[in-house]
Amino acid sequence: MNHKFLFLFTIVIISISCRNESAELEKFESALGFEKSKVLTEITEAFENDNLARKYPSNSLSSQYLLFMKDLEKMKFPEKDSVMSDDNYKKFKESGLIYEKYWFPDSVWILKNGVGKRWTLENENGEVQSWDSEIYGIDTSDPLSHDSIIKAELRIAEFNSNGNFKKAIYAVKGSSRFLETYYELMDNFGFTSNSLWHTTITENKLDITGPVERRVLVMQLVY
Repeated sequence: MNHKFLFLFTIVIISISCRNESAELEKFESALGFEKSKVLTEITEAFENDNLARKYPSNSLSSQYLLFMKDLEKMKFPEKDSVMSDDNYKKFKESGLIYEKYWFPDSVWILKNGVGKRWTLENENGEVQSWDSEIYGIDTSDPLSHDSIIKAELRIAEFNSNGNFKKAIYAVKGSSRFLETYYELMDNFGFTSNSLWHTTITENKLDITGPVERRVLVMQLVY
């Protein structure tokens, strides 16, 4: 009788956990947007199946992520195409998911020993705001180098603190200690170093096996 009760109790706990994870995933995807969530699901599954499962086949999914983080620290993946396919990066970019995490300048111009940049965004009220920034310490003395400098600077992104990626994590951050920690660091610093996360997760014993946690990790570690 006791064994039967324990079995039924375990089944109930697992069912409740699955329902909670499903509810949190729905909230996350609602904030991120349906089409972009679909792409994020696809690239997360591709990363887990094509990279983690092949590189670390005899380990649990959680261990696979941690081993991948350790290998990142050791610079074992110097090229992005070793962890993401061209097709998946194309999905990431063409779906607009890239712009929910990254914020690129609209224009760049040459200054003496530096560049100027113009940034534009639409706030939550639908108002378009623009402002300029200047970066110095760049050798702009050779006019022949100006085009390459501008092209390079246009590709350098800032963290999009108004993007739906951050909003999606905010919507579910209370559901797990990992998401709460991730949001706090993201809110304070924007981009966070990949080398930070292995230590943070292991030392604080953070659970990263949930569907939202894994999607966030893929966005952090790979894209």
